[in-house]
Amino acid sequence: LNSDNLEGDCDDLSVLYAALLEASGISTALLSVPGHLFMMFNTAIPSSQRYRFLVEDDMVIEKSGSYWIPVEMTWIDSTFAEAWAEGAR
Repeated sequence: LNSDNLEGDCDDLSVLYAALLEASGISTALLSVPGHLFMMFNTAIPSSQRYRFLVEDDMVIEKSGSYWIPVEMTWIDSTFAEAWAEGAR
């Protein structure tokens, strides 16, 4: 992270956001693809309650019996919904 202008790359921002969520008791996972890192967090909504998400199936990830939301952390100037959509892409 660059403290002068509050910027970071995908690794910096993903690890920071994951650490903040983990410190709040929310489970996270780091996702690595060639040349990039992003993260997702556990909603704690059980897989049996898919109806609670009014989004397309590809916007959430089923893992360990609950739904997780992927987030693209480099979209820091975007809305959460936009960063979520990019993470799911």
